[in-house]
Amino acid sequence: MPIIIKDFTWTQSESKISINLPLKGTKANNVDILNSREYVKVSYPPFLFECWFYEMIDDESSVVVVKNGIISLQFSKAEDSAWPNLFHKDFENKELLKLVREEAIKYAGQKAERLTKEKNDLKEANKKLALKEQMKLEESERNRIESLKENERKKATQEIESFKKSHKTVQVEKEQPYLEKVKNDSTAVKTMEENRKEIFEESNLKSDEKNISDLPGPRSSGSIQIRFTPRVFPTPSRESQDQLEREWLEKQTEARKISELPDDLNDLSPNELNLDLLKEKARKLSSCNRSL
Repeated sequence: MPIIIKDFTWTQSESKISINLPLKGTKANNVDILNSREYVKVSYPPFLFECWFYEMIDDESSVVVVKNGIISLQFSKAEDSAWPNLFHKDFENKELLKLVREEAIKYAGQKAERLTKEKNDLKEANKKLALKEQMKLEESERNRIESLKENERKKATQEIESFKKSHKTVQVEKEQPYLEKVKNDSTAVKTMEENRKEIFEESNLKSDEKNISDLPGPRSSGSIQIRFTPRVFPTPSRESQDQLEREWLEKQTEARKISELPDDLNDLSPNELNLDLLKEKARKLSSCNRSL
């Protein structure tokens, strides 16, 4: 069961109220404080202090200071006035005090959620603001770099154009005597070519007249004998079919030899005249004799 703190002190002014509680050897990080607009609870086991204020306070401006073994609670009054007592007139009513305590817990939870949301919103807003500032800085840096590039580009273009103009002027001045010389030479060459053309045209005309009279008569006609290589097959000769045609001709030659056998062998059957079959029979007969 907690020990209720009774040896506390409190002071007030028209707008503020201050409560001092002894720590009684408890560490400051073990102190838990819950407050609303009409209730405050300070717990540092096994000690407990709670107060249902005489009137409403402004909990947003609450200040807690832990120093020299003293917990100092400072609150601003909702309305400026002097309180006749620190505690509410119904503080001793346990049922009402329980309701006030529950409302304070609910209010503290809602306040914590609101503060957390505000903190997250502020953090998000600061992050967006920082991102926007970073984007502005990057945009400014890009514009500065592009401006430098554009200035360098214009400067280089102007230098190139200036160099081209000066170089062109010097080149024209250097080439002017040469061009005049070439022009004079080309005029002389053109005159020489025209004179030469007239001379050649006259000589060609005379030579043509002479050549027409010296032309030989037409040649006598003749005939050429053409002979083709004899071929058994009616189709044209192809290199890809050469081997097959040669085998076919050899078989035809062998067949003609067989058909021209002497009269005493004409009664033999085709199998008896087949050399391959006769060789196979001779091989089998030889192997049988060796086995015997």
